[in-house]
Amino acid sequence: MVYSKLIEGFILVLIAASILNPASSLVVGEQGYKNILVFFIPSGDPYILLNTTNTSAQLKTLLVRLENDQHAPLDYYISWILTGVKPESTSIDITKELLNQSRIVTLWSNATFVNVPPVDPANHSSTINPLINFDENHLPPGILEIPINGTIHWDTLNTDLTAKLEGESIQLTLLNYNLTTSTPNYTSNRALGPLEVRVQRDNNTVSYHLLFYTLEVSNNTIKLLFPGAMRTTGYASAGFTPFNDVFIYWYTLVKYRDLLSKLDEDSVNWWIAQVYGSSMRFLRKALSESNNSLIYAYLPELDIVGKYVGVNWYNKSISEFYKLLVNELTIYASSFKPDYLAVFILCYNSEYYAVFASRLLPTTGELEEKWTMSQLTAILLSYSSTNPFNHIQNLVVNKEASNLNKQLDELKQNITQLNQTLVDTSSQLRSCEADRELYRSKVIEQDKVLAQVEDLKKTSLLYLTSGLALVLGVTIILGFMALRVASRKRSS
Repeated sequence: MVYSKLIEGFILVLIAASILNPASSLVVGEQGYKNILVFFIPSGDPYILLNTTNTSAQLKTLLVRLENDQHAPLDYYISWILTGVKPESTSIDITKELLNQSRIVTLWSNATFVNVPPVDPANHSSTINPLINFDENHLPPGILEIPINGTIHWDTLNTDLTAKLEGESIQLTLLNYNLTTSTPNYTSNRALGPLEVRVQRDNNTVSYHLLFYTLEVSNNTIKLLFPGAMRTTGYASAGFTPFNDVFIYWYTLVKYRDLLSKLDEDSVNWWIAQVYGSSMRFLRKALSESNNSLIYAYLPELDIVGKYVGVNWYNKSISEFYKLLVNELTIYASSFKPDYLAVFILCYNSEYYAVFASRLLPTTGELEEKWTMSQLTAILLSYSSTNPFNHIQNLVVNKEASNLNKQLDELKQNITQLNQTLVDTSSQLRSCEADRELYRSKVIEQDKVLAQVEDLKKTSLLYLTSGLALVLGVTIILGFMALRVASRKRSS
């Protein structure tokens, strides 16, 4: 049993290594992740997210089921990751608790935090957290009823408002600020704005970007929704520029949820869309302006809509929220944080999931092995700045390992080529040896023929010599006989 658990744990470590580190030995030759983007989503269907990320040609995705081994809410694990200390109690609400800031700063000096409630931008050098001093930094939402061609006083900004109606065109003026906005046709475009308002607060000038929505136009009045607004500064670390855009924070849906009951379906849809859009622009700012390669973002918008607006609104808007989020990854994260790994940690129907997305991801689909939340927490903690071997160093080592692997591949290729050359040479040598044997055989045959020729030559010479001697002997005899005949003739 003990050995099986160890083997199981070792397999999980190898799988985690291959996912979180594609340049490891499990995936030789790939480049390592340069940036890690972690998203905490307290409520969200992981399979809808998986389908949404799969529609992007830039992303490969993997879903991993997570066992809630501590039987705790997501806030418990977020607290554990932020401080590096396992909480004593599971009753944690990170929107209401400011955790030990010194531990967060020590652990995560290499990270950027986006909308993570327990992290104070006054302490951490790369944090955007509008929930800090929320009351001081926002203008509350409300419904404004303005007489047509008349004036009311708006206490929120201490200004008079006038509204004019000409046909289907509405013109809204903030008299004390000398600002005017209009819509040419409120039936097709109900939004008015944005308007940038500069307000004196405590001897400082602060700015807000205002947006209004036309709820109703009657014979006598124009009814407008003001969805609230965040100031452009006051909730981010010094390194970030002011947020010069419409920013309607998700916490307004919590704090002013009673206002929702006074709105019709279209206006609620519009307010939710503004919250989602503001959150994406907020994330975009962190992606574009942060120099850190590790980003943690807390995205409770779906959870807030489900709890405080209604489950129907949650079901209707979840796909749109995921599309906006994936769009931020494929367009902005790819530009400002290239070669990233996005890690979505979700809670859905009391179950936990992790969805990994990256163009470098070595494995896709749904993993059969199940991790625990504690294991994933430990993996994320290994990326902290206190880890003597953080992921930037891992990247350097991975690149060196990748280069060595490439060199090894080249050597293997060279060895293969040399082996082929050796095989070809051996084949040629065998062919030469065969030719040599053939030629040797022919030489032996020629030697035999030559020997025969020599024998014939000797025989011929012998015959020739014998013939000449015979002819000479016969000639001599004949000559002798001729001489005798001649002698006889003389004597007679």
